[in-house]
Amino acid sequence: MITAHSGSDGLPANSRQFLKTATRWPVDALEIDVRWRQDRRQLVLAHDQETEDSVLLADALAIFRRQSHLQLLNCDLKDANLAGQVMDLAQRSGLADKIILTGTISALEQRRWPRHVWRNVETLLPEVNFDQLLNDHVMFTQMLKQAKKEGCQWLNLPFQLLHPVNLALLKDTDFHLSVWTARDVATTAVLLANGATNVTSLAAHAYCRTMEGGLSVEQAQMGH
Repeated sequence: MITAHSGSDGLPANSRQFLKTATRWPVDALEIDVRWRQDRRQLVLAHDQETEDSVLLADALAIFRRQSHLQLLNCDLKDANLAGQVMDLAQRSGLADKIILTGTISALEQRRWPRHVWRNVETLLPEVNFDQLLNDHVMFTQMLKQAKKEGCQWLNLPFQLLHPVNLALLKDTDFHLSVWTARDVATTAVLLANGATNVTSLAAHAYCRTMEGGLSVEQAQMGH
């Protein structure tokens, strides 16, 4: 699977333009960032600080419903306790079966929506930092055990964690792997070749064009 990271291929992140354009691409999913805007008491699209121009999630779902028939929509939750609101809104929009939840997810939300959650590994052991997961195979193994305990079907993790030691540990599990964030066609291809079920890419459309044109990654990079 290929997911177009919000703002993929040079588009403005979390924008109507991204949604309207990327829904025409032959990708499997689109990613958007979701926050709760207290003053408007609504869910909005924003990675960090929302602005007056932030797109409402309700509007984003309406665009997605009109334009996309096969794709999934990955809502990357930037605040805690948003999964229920997102799923309720998606249900009312007729899109509940299209929603993937990543980001700030709790064990309770994991149990309630197991088919929809691609669990960010950093939420499984909050006291463990990235460097420990990267360099300490004991901590990485402990994270995998916690993921199994909490009923995870998917793990969502940064591509830097897919080094040979961790890949060997992952081969003994049945988790699906969603990996972020590939910044170019070559990285996207390498991650797919190394066990990723899904790659979230900033070059999603470029990768799809490369594959459709029958080009090798090397040829695409040379502009052939």
